Amino acid sequence: MTILSRLIAGGGALALAACASAALAGPPTFQQIGPNVRTYVFAVGGDYTQYFGPIADVAATLDAVALTLPPTATMSSTSGCAAADFAGFTPGSIALMQRGGCSPGEKAINAAAAGAVGALVFNEGQIGRTEAALFSYAGFLPTIPTFNLSFALGSELATALSSGPVTLRMVTDEAYFAARPLSAVPEPAVWSMMICGFALVGAGLRRRRPGRAPAEVRPA
Repeated sequence: MTILSRLIAGGGALALAACASAALAGPPTFQQIGPNVRTYVFAVGGDYTQYFGPIADVAATLDAVALTLPPTATMSSTSGCAAADFAGFTPGSIALMQRGGCSPGEKAINAAAAGAVGALVFNEGQIGRTEAALFSYAGFLPTIPTFNLSFALGSELATALSSGPVTLRMVTDEAYFAARPLSAVPEPAVWSMMICGFALVGAGLRRRRPGRAPAEVRPA
């Protein structure tokens, strides 16, 4: 019996089908289609990284949201963290936002609420905050395609907007991301919440008295 036959006989057909499905799923596509034509590089340290949101193929003009350019010496951007940041935003556009102040997922959800069809979050620009990175979405699941950009690309797009409309295309296939789970870098505020949570758990454990195991407690 061949290796392939053994896999199928042993119930490996489902695994083979899953592998075939993953093979058909491609990485996302991100392009500028006006005024210039350019296809951006999908890679950590490249032009953009992981995406979240639904399977989509959208093409729309870009609209900047409360950017801090040039960036300040220390972290200060809160671009896209508040509804007020979207005052004057054009519905049907792709939102260009800057990292900082809240999770990129929260920014993307706010952008969707303002009528955006796509979201771009570029790194803030200080030392150590320039590359296209795997930003954490901290429990927020965007409802529109969302890409994380390098500071260089984000600031380049913002500069291009000062000369006229910029049209971009975002194509996503969530099966690609699902087949390649990635770790991410939380915002400092998220790290603080995690540390506080660990501290509270530790304090609770110290306060428990040794002895007989407690009875089962059913959830409310």
